[in-house]
Amino acid sequence: MDLLLLCCVTLGLALLLHRYSSMAQKAKRPHQRTSSSSTTSTHRFHPPKPPWVRDEVLRLKALMMHNGCRKIALTFNHMFGQRRYMTVSKSYVADVVRNNQEEILRRRND
Repeated sequence: MDLLLLCCVTLGLALLLHRYSSMAQKAKRPHQRTSSSSTTSTHRFHPPKPPWVRDEVLRLKALMMHNGCRKIALTFNHMFGQRRYMTVSKSYVADVVRNNQEEILRRRND
């Protein structure tokens, strides 16, 4: 019984020591990239959305005038997420809405 308890305590201490040492190593790492190629590259992480996505987001905002970006993103993702494998984020919706206020008003009046 004493041997089992000693093994458990030793294992627990070893795990704590390992976790502490890995956290200490992460704290020493710099938080910014050091590669010079990242400053000259114009690589995007994701390709731009197709034009129909922007148009659909604007149409939804014109129809759902009292709803926010979260509800519009959820509605779009529900409509097109599985059928067309296309989703949008709240940030994308916010950017599209912010940059196209006049078009939304025009669509709302049509």
